[in-house]
Amino acid sequence: MVPRTLGPALKVPYSKGMSPAMAARWALVCALIGAMIASFGGTAHAERRRVAVVNLDLADQSAAKTMADRLDGVLSAHPDLDRLTSATDAAALKDPIEDPDRQALQTARDFLARAEAELVAFNYGSVVMYTETGQKALLSVSPPAAAKLYADLAFVRGQALVSDGRVPDALASFALVARLDPERTVDPKRFLPDVVKAWAQAKALPAQPGSITVDAVGRVWIDGVDTGTAPGGFAVPEGPHVVWVTDPAHDTGGEAVTVTANQVAVATIKPPDAPRSRIVQLARTALAKTPDATARAGAMNQLVKLVGADDAVLLHVSKDKVVVQTWGGRGSRSPGFGSLYALRASDLEKPVEILKPLEPPKQDVVEPPVIPVKPIVVKKWYQRRPVQLGIAAGVVAAVVGIYFAARAGADSFSFNPDFGYDQPTTGRR
Repeated sequence: MVPRTLGPALKVPYSKGMSPAMAARWALVCALIGAMIASFGGTAHAERRRVAVVNLDLADQSAAKTMADRLDGVLSAHPDLDRLTSATDAAALKDPIEDPDRQALQTARDFLARAEAELVAFNYGSVVMYTETGQKALLSVSPPAAAKLYADLAFVRGQALVSDGRVPDALASFALVARLDPERTVDPKRFLPDVVKAWAQAKALPAQPGSITVDAVGRVWIDGVDTGTAPGGFAVPEGPHVVWVTDPAHDTGGEAVTVTANQVAVATIKPPDAPRSRIVQLARTALAKTPDATARAGAMNQLVKLVGADDAVLLHVSKDKVVVQTWGGRGSRSPGFGSLYALRASDLEKPVEILKPLEPPKQDVVEPPVIPVKPIVVKKWYQRRPVQLGIAAGVVAAVVGIYFAARAGADSFSFNPDFGYDQPTTGRR
């Protein structure tokens, strides 16, 4: 309890605590220092450029594939460069190329062999069944690979139809063979006279015009020939045709169509989406097979955009040597294609040297500025400057007063002993 005579309690001027305002100032200073440190030295790994390692050798076994694997390992620990975000894309750019047509082609070949065996055995119905089944398998195969085998199946089918007495159907089948394989000839020494005769008639038979409307998206191949872009309509002669549609984002699709003279046939082809690995491999194959520098630049830009890369390293084998070429994208120190060079033994031992042209230029490390912090000292009341000045002024005033009082002396003062009392008036002046 504070005595009432002392008045209200005063706040103690010295404290080990910190006022809210002072705490806010310190928090602001710390935040500024942290931001400056981050801006000067904390962004090295956040801006690592992604590098696509591309094996341009499409064979199953290649020394370029081995080097690509080693480069991926180096990129994972590189301070300025990094691997692709997608492991699927990285694998598709260096692993052996998958052949999406291999299984379907083998299936069609198996049915062709069965049909030929049935033809020798005079089982014409089985021949027609096997050839048509083999042709259906080829509808999912890329047209350049499928056209010749499709024609082989159609020719065996035509032979069976001739031998079975179904000549008009045989002529239509042979006409399709001639469109799919224009260079084919029929040797009279190898085939029956009826087959040779029907083949000649089919090639000489005038065909009436018709058309096919293709409801699809992509490139249209009619009877193995690149005809245009779907959706659209295409003029064709009457008779049987096979239509394929190719698109990098989808599997190959196809349909067998029979066109009537002066009529419009419709082919609706909606193949499923292609797997991501195949899309990347198609872009890689297109880059490997580009015919000139202009096409190569375009294929390169499409590939890096597809996989989300900033730069690239291209590898292939020539004369038992792994040949390297770098490609720098936008913002690179060396944009565009670099020089081709064969790897030496030292390069094989230190693959990190291959990445040197893609590394950003080295910059001097800038230390963050040091902000001096003035210590805050809480003084006692008698240590404060205004209080000390007041005390000093009071002392000076006292000394001055004593000095002048001492100089004045005793005669300088008159004392009235009657001060404060009333005296009677005497009339004297």
